[in-house]
Amino acid sequence: MDNKVTGTMTLTTWSSVALMEHEVKGQMSDGMWENSRPHDHWRFWCRLDVTHGGADAVTAKNLWDCTKASYNIAGLKQYIGDRMLKLARMGKAAQRHLTYEERLAAEYMPETVEGFWAHLTVPAATPQYSFVKKYISALSPELVEAYYTTEFGPKDLNGDIKRIKAAIKTVKEKMDLWR
Repeated sequence: MDNKVTGTMTLTTWSSVALMEHEVKGQMSDGMWENSRPHDHWRFWCRLDVTHGGADAVTAKNLWDCTKASYNIAGLKQYIGDRMLKLARMGKAAQRHLTYEERLAAEYMPETVEGFWAHLTVPAATPQYSFVKKYISALSPELVEAYYTTEFGPKDLNGDIKRIKAAIKTVKEKMDLWR
């Protein structure tokens, strides 16, 4: 895949940045919408740099390269809603872009901080826990504390989905002006 950045998607929360960067882009190219037409619809979205800022919007010189500007992002919740909640919570806790390792750890975060520390003490030879231990042991103690003191629920997730859709809509509105 050509990873050339061709524009910017700005979102107003760090949780929505994490969702777009680490979940929605992947669903566009290799998940929920991978077989949608036109087949290269994902290229425009996956080449955007996702940033945190003051307005939910997309800026790009090549808006005409956007071949699909309608995705039922809320439809993902029935399949991966729990994963989305944890990922967004990690983004909100970090208040910055997540690393790849932090994104992986988010998916496997135990429900409690006690459960987190218990996973780190499980012997590495225990197969069902070895991969989880690998991911979560990469987290800094500060991020672990921030994660477990950060509130993020279904209403927050719905708000972030609306933010992402609002940013996508800015492209659709600009495209409609050209027609």
